[in-house]
Amino acid sequence: MAKSLRNHPPSTIDRFGGLWRRGESDTTPLDHFADCENLKFPVEDVFATRDGIGVSQNVAVPLENVKRIYNYNNQTTNGQLVLTYIAGVGRIYHVLNSTTLFGPILTITGMKDFAFAPYGGRAYLSPFASFTAGDLLIEKGLDNEFVYVYAGDGTAARKAAGVPLTGNMTIANGAAGTTDPGLHIFGFVAETISGFLTRP
Repeated sequence: MAKSLRNHPPSTIDRFGGLWRRGESDTTPLDHFADCENLKFPVEDVFATRDGIGVSQNVAVPLENVKRIYNYNNQTTNGQLVLTYIAGVGRIYHVLNSTTLFGPILTITGMKDFAFAPYGGRAYLSPFASFTAGDLLIEKGLDNEFVYVYAGDGTAARKAAGVPLTGNMTIANGAAGTTDPGLHIFGFVAETISGFLTRP
């Protein structure tokens, strides 16, 4: 039985209507939430606090000094990208579950944090750190660093985009084949696993 507080009659809520999105937060009915974060919904009309992250890993060398965790869903698995920062070096790992982790997939000196954007099952990573500018603490990308792409398969992250191919292409005049008469310019490009086409 609900107990009244300061002579206010209690309000019994026997149904949960979810997140209120039909007006300002002060118009939210009693059976709705104006804000709804870190919750899970196990069955209809029931909510509970979202499960936390396990503090242990059943691997030979568990990760220590974790600075950032992102949920990362690639083409086949749901996992996390985890940044550790030890002795001035940032390392990003791909954690699949409590017993399986890949990496480090990216290791950069001075990387205290990183930005992450998923696309097509791949992870695009941008290393950054915190710096002081007078009395201000600002976050910015590391000097002379790049955006990296991780394929999600345990191989090391590489620089996004790519460099052109090297070598020579031999064009044979009079060999088998058909082409229009006149001057022709030939070039070739490479396609990376993410679908990027390098410069000719």
